[in-house]
Amino acid sequence: MKTVVDAKEANQAKSQIFQLMNAITDQGEGATMKVEAQTVLPAGLVGAPVDPSYQPNFQALQADYKQYDEQGNELPMSGAAHARFFGGVVDHYDRFQQVKGLLESGEITTWADWHANPANKWQPDDLQTAEYQHNQYAGVLPSAQAVSTALNNLKAGGDASWQEMSHVAAGAIAGITTVLNKYWTDKGVDFPFPSMSGSGDRVSICWAVFGQAPDLSLGEYQRIPESQRDYLYHACQGMALEPNPNETGNSCASKEIFHTCRGSNSCKAEGGCGFVQKTSGGGAGCRSLSATPSNKNAVQAGCGAPELYSPPADNACGGLGGCAVPISASQLYPDGGLMPIYQLRAGQHPEQVSGEGVQFATGDAVYDIAWQAYSKALAAEGKTAGDKPQPSDLRLAFPPST
Repeated sequence: MKTVVDAKEANQAKSQIFQLMNAITDQGEGATMKVEAQTVLPAGLVGAPVDPSYQPNFQALQADYKQYDEQGNELPMSGAAHARFFGGVVDHYDRFQQVKGLLESGEITTWADWHANPANKWQPDDLQTAEYQHNQYAGVLPSAQAVSTALNNLKAGGDASWQEMSHVAAGAIAGITTVLNKYWTDKGVDFPFPSMSGSGDRVSICWAVFGQAPDLSLGEYQRIPESQRDYLYHACQGMALEPNPNETGNSCASKEIFHTCRGSNSCKAEGGCGFVQKTSGGGAGCRSLSATPSNKNAVQAGCGAPELYSPPADNACGGLGGCAVPISASQLYPDGGLMPIYQLRAGQHPEQVSGEGVQFATGDAVYDIAWQAYSKALAAEGKTAGDKPQPSDLRLAFPPST
């Protein structure tokens, strides 16, 4: 089956589109397609297998869903590809029926069941195996004790904590849909796959903490356009370059910019602390905005110069910086590189700080590198960063996005 609409004639292209839509509905997403008096293609039946032409190709899945061992070597068989291929014959409705049967059998314990017992609380041993003591990054990562305490603290926060987590989940999903809207109209916008991956974590952690789903009807926190404020939102805990005068404590990232993907951060200073991104490029709506470099800048890309990466929380443009706001306290860099430093002000173009940069290496804690960048950005204006805050419960609870 073709997955590209390439017909030159309108009716043929329409048929290709209908076939793609029919493939999706045959797999169980959405209702039977009713776009004309007669369906364009035969509709799938409940309980019937998915049409073979609509089932995934195993070789393609192996290429798309690679898996690696603890040493970083690619495994000969991908469990994710295996599950997707052998489950491809069954549509989603039938899978839901199978899961319903498991729930009714009592063979599995759900988060709702587990949290219904007041004696159940998170323990450090729930979060680590015996081999964890040999983890070379154990000294950088938060302890299992700290994470389990954070999970219990969030639950003890009751409805207020659950509602905040619901806003986080809604923001994560909005990060997918807003980028998708741009993706369909702008060839320069990437498909939001990282955001799709991260949003699952941000929804499922709500179940693990509270034993219930997030209330997505609460929606994301509403942001104020930069043109209507004289301060900057900030993407990392305690790192407000131009803080909101009405904020108290500055304990975590600005709630208005919670998201999971670089493509869904829409302005300077709003790039999270996840995957590092190059300083070149930019996001939709910010392409014309470029940082103004100093003529004598020693940390500047050029012939023979190192590739520069956008600093987290100090990104010069929308669509740059890292992923995830708030950032997981367990997030480490998978590679190394060099970051320039920018001075950012509300309503003004960013300016690259002369001769300043931050070097990061594999295994560095992303938040620690972000704090270095933040401290240097403040120092360029004659300010000091103060003491680095301890990770918030929300950041400790979130799993890393890499």
